[in-house]
Amino acid sequence: MNEALNLNSKEHMLVLNRKMLLRQVIAKLSKMQKSGKWGKGMLERVRQKYMEKDEMGRRREYAGVAIWYIDRNLKKIRGK
Repeated sequence: MNEALNLNSKEHMLVLNRKMLLRQVIAKLSKMQKSGKWGKGMLERVRQKYMEKDEMGRRREYAGVAIWYIDRNLKKIRGK
């Protein structure tokens, strides 16, 4: 138990994978809403896709990153 896991090291690429997923989410949202701001309904639909679980009860890989980003944008919309 004295061994460090180094999960965020370059060898594990977790940080890079999270960033890549975030870029994919932004690209997907931008493609869905080509002009103007992202709407509440659209954000909630995409969020729901990332909340879905497979037959094993697991979400997509790095789904938490996508959900965090979408929630952040939903808060901006609701705050207005």
